[in-house]
Amino acid sequence: MVASGASLFANFAGYGLYKYRNGAWTQINTVIPDSIQVPGPVMYANFAGYGLYKYISPTSTWTRINSVVPDSMVASGTTAYANFAGYGLYKYDGTGWTQINPVAPDSMFARP
Repeated sequence: MVASGASLFANFAGYGLYKYRNGAWTQINTVIPDSIQVPGPVMYANFAGYGLYKYISPTSTWTRINSVVPDSMVASGTTAYANFAGYGLYKYDGTGWTQINPVAPDSMFARP
């Protein structure tokens, strides 16, 4: 069950990515992402062949933040952490990328 005022993001094969909010479905992308992180008002989505994007919910705006799709990613608040094979671990703070470790982790998780 999705709480009133909350958003549900769902992939539907052959149809795309949809957002469910306040009893209504809205298509927000025709391409289904490989993975999604929704830590708050910003959603991060990996699209194979397209790159890594952020989606800002109230404005329904997609912004490409990297042309490379990370091997893994976690997010907390408005910060995303991405593991790029051969490049290491990076942090995205909404304005740019910062390498925080030259070694890519085997696994990771984030807490607010």
